[in-house]
Amino acid sequence: MLTITHPRDDRALRKGKTMIIDCGPEISGWTGRHGLGDLLEAVGNYIDVAKIATLNAITMPDTYLKNTITQYGDAGIQTFAGGLLFEYAYLKNEIDGLIERLRFLNLGGIEISENYITLTEAERDRYIGVLTDAGLEVVFEYGQKFPELPMDLAELEAVIDRVTAIGAHHVIVEQGEFDLLAAERPDEVEAMKSASWMSKIFIEVDTGEFPDQQIAMIERFGPDVNIANVAPSHVYKLEMLRRGRGRWIDYPFFRDLVAEHNKAG
Repeated sequence: MLTITHPRDDRALRKGKTMIIDCGPEISGWTGRHGLGDLLEAVGNYIDVAKIATLNAITMPDTYLKNTITQYGDAGIQTFAGGLLFEYAYLKNEIDGLIERLRFLNLGGIEISENYITLTEAERDRYIGVLTDAGLEVVFEYGQKFPELPMDLAELEAVIDRVTAIGAHHVIVEQGEFDLLAAERPDEVEAMKSASWMSKIFIEVDTGEFPDQQIAMIERFGPDVNIANVAPSHVYKLEMLRRGRGRWIDYPFFRDLVAEHNKAG
């Protein structure tokens, strides 16, 4: 029987992870609870992490959320609430209420972000500690949605080292930060390729810029780059791009096969 295999087929072993963004009823990839079952059956092995977007974990129906979170969990996919939920809880002085809500939903992770708030280093450390002590897996998002200056890679490295040392599972680089750096300091984007911390970060993409932005990520950093905010409807295509299969990239997979075939005579 004709088959095709690839090193990335084993989720537990592969490098280069894909984080989807579950936006609920939204044009960039709503699946609904029944559609999610189809998605996970077909491409669940290509999804490593799922983010429940923005404030959805407190604005959508409990039954729907619990079912969605259970489906991700049964598929072995790490699931967490987006950072704006943390920022809302922080501004309302309701971190305990946030923990209670996440436990109620059986949602095991939360992102700490600073899009609209600014935490001191001490506050950042304290909230990572409080949330991890509550049994939650913490993700830290670096940067702002609309930065005025390109990010400093030395600062990014220091933040990555600090937050992961005190319990953060990984770091997400806000899309706006990466876009500005790529536009104004492309040489520093090039320097990121050899950074020791690249495997600890996810870089966000814009679902509206598919496939150009995703192709650019793979061309810059290779197929093992960790990519965040992938629309559910883009999961399969992105995975094929990682594997060199797709008209947009002229099928390097087939060009390699042809070269092997011709060499074999």
